[in-house]
This record gives sequence, structure tokens and C-alpha cells, in this order.
Amino acid sequence: MSLSDRERRILAEIEQDLRWQDRDFACRIDALNAKPARRRRCPVTRREMAFVLIIVVAMSLLSAVVFVAAGRPRTPPAPRPTREVVTTSPQVTWH
Repeated sequence: MSLSDRERRILAEIEQDLRWQDRDFACRIDALNAKPARRRRCPVTRREMAFVLIIVVAMSLLSAVVFVAAGRPRTPPAPRPTREVVTTSPQVTWH
């Protein structure tokens, strides 16, 4: 996204005013702009990278197990054999 001519002109005027009002500040900014940009690295150790990798692999395996378990059709338990209980009443004979 580029700036319009009007915006460039306004920024140039602001820069001129800052340079005129504060010469020390302008010199410091010029010195910073003269240095090549350095890429800053985030100091991450190999141990931290290995830990993150292990966590990612473990979570992936856990997700896979959950999806496989959830995808299996549920089978009803096998019916248990029933025992018929036959009750016989004692035969009473009257004489």
C-alpha cells in the first residue's frame, strides 16, 4: 500500500520540522537508518523444540485414537444364556 503524494508531502514536512527542532534526535535517527537491518532470532533451544515436537506427536496420536474409537460401530452385548427356573409344587395327595 503506497502513500499518496499529499501524504508523502505531509510526512516530509513533519520530518523537516523534527530535524530543525531537535538536531540530536535527527542524528540518532540517521545513524539508525544507516545501519543494515538485522534479523532478530528468537532464542529457542533444541530441548524446547524437541519438547514441542513430542507434544505435537502425542496430541496427534491421541486425536487419531479418539477418531478411530468414535468411528467404530457399537455392537450390543451378546445375550447371556438364560436359565429357566422351573418350580414344581410338591404333590400333596389326600387319602
